[in-house]
Amino acid sequence: FLVGFSVVIGLVLLGLPGLGWRPMVSYWFGAILSAASGYIGMTVATYSNVLTTLACEPNEPGQAGDLNAGLRVAFKSGAVMALSVVSSALIGIAILYVAFEDEDKSGQDRKEIWEHIAAFAFGGS
Repeated sequence: FLVGFSVVIGLVLLGLPGLGWRPMVSYWFGAILSAASGYIGMTVATYSNVLTTLACEPNEPGQAGDLNAGLRVAFKSGAVMALSVVSSALIGIAILYVAFEDEDKSGQDRKEIWEHIAAFAFGGS
């Protein structure tokens, strides 16, 4: 269902007057990176939940678990995931900017390039 929705929205962007094909490409690229980040994030979250549980286990039966160790593992896992999402967004914007700037040999329409790249955020959400 979500893939069909993304295709329809991309085609609507293509059909809007004055926009062209760049916003459609930006939208789809954002949607693909968002889906990849979500999949990787859920995989990392599942793995880090297991590691957090293991870090919280007591060393000997009858003792209290080490909450501090579990919180450190959880914080580091969350930081890794947050950095990977942000870095994929920045790399995606950079790739789109370089691709669209190469096509525009004059360098005059930078504002227009950024307006087309704004669809990347729409696809990423």
